[in-house]
Amino acid sequence: MLSIDSPGGAPADAERIADALTNLRRKHDKPLHAVIGNIGASAAYMIALRADRIVAGKYSLVGSIGAVMAPWQFDRAIARLDVSQRVYASGKLKSFLNPFTAVTPEADAKARHLVDQLGSTFVTDLKTARGPALKAGIDYGTGEIWSGVEAKEIGLVDSIGTLEDVVALEWGLKSYDFGPPRQSVGLLGNLVSRTIRDTVDSLTTLFNTLAIR
Repeated sequence: MLSIDSPGGAPADAERIADALTNLRRKHDKPLHAVIGNIGASAAYMIALRADRIVAGKYSLVGSIGAVMAPWQFDRAIARLDVSQRVYASGKLKSFLNPFTAVTPEADAKARHLVDQLGSTFVTDLKTARGPALKAGIDYGTGEIWSGVEAKEIGLVDSIGTLEDVVALEWGLKSYDFGPPRQSVGLLGNLVSRTIRDTVDSLTTLFNTLAIR
């Protein structure tokens, strides 16, 4: 059983987890079920694609297939402080994600190419894993999120249910959660908290850089 409840994360880490699941399936002749709780999106859904069967609740959120790159730009802020950064790079795109220098047209084009390429690869993986189940005429690469019911209708998941449903149906067992209670503030709260944390980390890096200089 693969219990998924995540808005996603780094695609390279998701690839590592997915490959580990594939290797385990080669070694052990066991079916792999992925069950999505509150949310299984982006890199989390990428992992679910390695399962034999994907289940989601009717209130689950599924999808966000694609890629995103959101670097911070601090060049205007530090310019107001009469601070600048010298960058010596071996190529014109070597430092294209440097947040302290202005974005050039070449850097902007490169970033757009990267996210388009990664998003296209994700869609290709989706079609490879779930091709026959996918509904014709649906653009799966928009990055949008669907409810569990909609996800089933368009072929992103195989059935509607919960972790307890799958355990009872497959093995006739009652499931127990022996872990500590989850300290959750809901999906929106988690996303906001993560955004705030990333912002604080970026600002801390900026201030440390300014202090050093």
